[in-house]
Amino acid sequence: MKYLSIILWLLLGFFYWWIWDSNLSKCCADSNLTDAQTTTSIMNIDTSNNAKSEEAKSLAEIERKKSEDEASKKAMIDAETTKEVTTAKSSNEFGARKLTFYFPYNSDKANYSADAEKDIAEIVQLAKTSGKKITITGHTDSLGDPETNMELGKARANQVMQKFISNGLPASMITSKSLGQSMPVASNETKEGRQQNRRVELIIE
Repeated sequence: MKYLSIILWLLLGFFYWWIWDSNLSKCCADSNLTDAQTTTSIMNIDTSNNAKSEEAKSLAEIERKKSEDEASKKAMIDAETTKEVTTAKSSNEFGARKLTFYFPYNSDKANYSADAEKDIAEIVQLAKTSGKKITITGHTDSLGDPETNMELGKARANQVMQKFISNGLPASMITSKSLGQSMPVASNETKEGRQQNRRVELIIE
């Protein structure tokens, strides 16, 4: 009987030990799973933060390039702005006289040079003496949209027309129109070319 009691106690102890070891293994497994999930969550957060950081850098770079482009365009425009309207004279084989007025960037305002004033007086006198009518055509470079440039060309032509009227030439002897950016005489890819295209052409024939 004594030995039987010892055996039962041993079996009962082994049984309790087996239950305790099983629960401990499950607890450790759950703990390891939770740690793995936590690590994964941290990695996902880090990845998300890195993506947002890269996106912010890209947006900052785009804004920087945009600012540089705007500054470059402004510098180009400032460099191309002239203070006076100048002129150039020419004639063709049929005897038609042509006078070209060169305007500042994006402007229909005219501060005529001394040479331009002399050319205008000469054309006014010629038109009055001969009775020939003059045609004034406004042109622009290709900066800006075509519709705006068409209006700008018309404003430039009208400005020159008013100049001739103020110098004594009747409005009935003048026709003005605009061709906008459609008839360049030089490349719009260069500063010099754009300056040549910002013009008003006057023809008397």
